[in-house]
Amino acid sequence: ARKNAREADMLWRRALALRERGQGAASLPVAAVLNELGINALQLNQRDVAEQALRRALAIREKLAGINSLLTAEAASNLGIILNAKGDRETALLLLRHAAAVTHVALGGNNPLTKARWSNLSQVEQAGLTAAPEKAAAQQPAAKQSAPQASAAPAVQSAPPASAKAANTPAKPEEKKNYGWPF
Repeated sequence: ARKNAREADMLWRRALALRERGQGAASLPVAAVLNELGINALQLNQRDVAEQALRRALAIREKLAGINSLLTAEAASNLGIILNAKGDRETALLLLRHAAAVTHVALGGNNPLTKARWSNLSQVEQAGLTAAPEKAAAQQPAAKQSAPQASAAPAVQSAPPASAKAANTPAKPEEKKNYGWPF
């Protein structure tokens, strides 16, 4: 699949048809192929195909393996990555949080897969934080955007200068974001 995604796509579709015929449309082996088909479709930049395959894989795995299984977490994580790429950040965050938490509980916090899932979640969260100010500015009416900031009366008193604040309180080291269970 890494060398030739188009050829892999044909093979995954063929495998899907064979597994559906042999084991039924809603079986764990079918869900495994759908998961791989979705990943491969993302490599081909076929986001809609990837989303459809991973939604189906997730539904099958939730039903047969349970909502808190590693198989379900895998499909949830992959679908979350695709939905984020398509711009559905809220749903992506829900899926990525669930996948990271399930993996953390099942494999422990030091497992490489657990760390990767938390990292995926952190990247989507951080991207949202940097995009939030830009989005808020874009949503303001044009008249408000062009109004000078200095002419508006402040609603609350301004905070003391940072130097005065720093003199009164000891400096704190930057806190490292540490994800744990439960949220």
